[in-house]
Amino acid sequence: MKLLKSVISMIILFALSFNIIGCSGSDGAAGINGANGVTVNWQGPHPDETDRFASHGVAQINDAYYNTTDKISYIYNGISWDILSVDGTNGVSVNWQGTHPDEADRFASHGAAQINDAYYNTTDRKAYIYNGTGWDVFAQDPSSNLNVSGTIAPGNYLLLVHGLNRDDLTFNGQFVKNEYIYDYSEYEELFSNGLQRKTSPLIFANVSTYDITAAALPDSKVFIAYRDQVNSNYGTFIIVNSLGTITAGRTVFSFANTTPISVSSQLNGNVLIAYKDSGNSNYGTFVIVNSSGTIINGPTVFESAYSSNFVTQNFTDGNVMITYMDGGNSNYGTYVVINTNGEIIAGPTLYNNGAVPSESALLPNGNAVFLHGAAGYISIYNSSGTCISGPTFLNGAGGNYNNLVALPNGNILFAYCGGTGTYGRFVICNTAGTELVPSTIFENATANYISGCLMPDNDNNVIIAYSDAGDSNFGKFVIYNSWGVPLIGPTVFHGGAYLISTVTTSDGNIMFIYQSNNKGTLITYGINKILLQKVNSNEVRLYNNTDETLELMLSVDQ
Repeated sequence: MKLLKSVISMIILFALSFNIIGCSGSDGAAGINGANGVTVNWQGPHPDETDRFASHGVAQINDAYYNTTDKISYIYNGISWDILSVDGTNGVSVNWQGTHPDEADRFASHGAAQINDAYYNTTDRKAYIYNGTGWDVFAQDPSSNLNVSGTIAPGNYLLLVHGLNRDDLTFNGQFVKNEYIYDYSEYEELFSNGLQRKTSPLIFANVSTYDITAAALPDSKVFIAYRDQVNSNYGTFIIVNSLGTITAGRTVFSFANTTPISVSSQLNGNVLIAYKDSGNSNYGTFVIVNSSGTIINGPTVFESAYSSNFVTQNFTDGNVMITYMDGGNSNYGTYVVINTNGEIIAGPTLYNNGAVPSESALLPNGNAVFLHGAAGYISIYNSSGTCISGPTFLNGAGGNYNNLVALPNGNILFAYCGGTGTYGRFVICNTAGTELVPSTIFENATANYISGCLMPDNDNNVIIAYSDAGDSNFGKFVIYNSWGVPLIGPTVFHGGAYLISTVTTSDGNIMFIYQSNNKGTLITYGINKILLQKVNSNEVRLYNNTDETLELMLSVDQ
């Protein structure tokens, strides 16, 4: 714990001034003076960075030198060296083109960029120079976008757009409480009171709702598809944020009876929906929807025969594998693989001698494990549709409402309703089928509609939701660690819950999506914590998933 009593202040410098040293040549356009700016710290000519380091030590932001080997001047951006200027024919100087909010505005004033053209971007507070093929950072405000701070309300986040286009960066996240500064990861340990309900039960479909299935999207959203019995059993979807507010939809994706339905998110943030299209001879069909709720691909038939029992599984390369029962081929289990463009790149191919999978999960190594058979067999496939191993027998585990959760250590938690008394049980095994944790009862009654997922606590814990037939079908959950040790539960989340899907959102919450009183319903739980998320190579977020407003700070780790 970092107990650094502090008075927090941040000085943001909005302008730059610098001295340009270059070879003799035609005069460039006059630059503009910056108010209270920081000058470029010119460190002279050196054959390489090692020689510069020997003379001047560790580089600081806006240090600059001329490399006599490659004849390029470099400036330090606080993380790495950017090109300051390049020797041109007869010593062309930097052509300063003033201040502009973006490149489009600069272009409107000055036309196509030429080598050593430079301007100051008032949006990201950086000066850029054109190297002949693209724009490099010329100089930047010392704290332009390498650190940010702000007062963040519960459920919101602090955004840092560093613009460095790098995936290898690490970040410092901190918060202030009781006049002390703490690392963001310490909130859960020091101040959290465990898993808390974030919302009351929310009705997302005030009609008879069936075949409910869900998938997590980027930006804390959840995609929910279902069959709307009141609207002619049409396939319908919505998109909600992690607190249950509808952000897109209610949209019909199939104007026909669409039972069953299975959805899976893709690498690019789109969602693939597989379903049986009763309006087209019950053929296996899919559509692809983007994260804004627009259907961008399909409907596409992937099996021209009666199809059912769909399981969709995404892979880290964006492909999705659809397994199903092929009514045109003796009801054998079959699969196809769809890429992000909606193209069938593998299959239809027989799955393991015709067995029909009922569940799947993505393993940490990028392969997927599929479960088939009431007794419990698993097979492992890669994203191209090649079987890596299996079928492997899971020592008699299995029954009804089977569910798989892939653990970060590569093992598998297999939850099911079965055994003596048809109780809710689970086993933990490795991918070779070796039992690591024997059959363990998590509910001393029949547990229906089992759905589990990893907890967002980085501790490899698993939450299992189910309908307790021994207690008026109340929706309940339990939490176990990766070695089968109970942590929480059984805990009621709603009285009377069916057709349960459990999803971990990207902002660190848990959402239960289910049917209650025949209506589509959801509820969100979360651990009071602060979560750091790398969104992409240019953006990172620090989420305030607590129940209090906090001062947060986020910076690039230098």
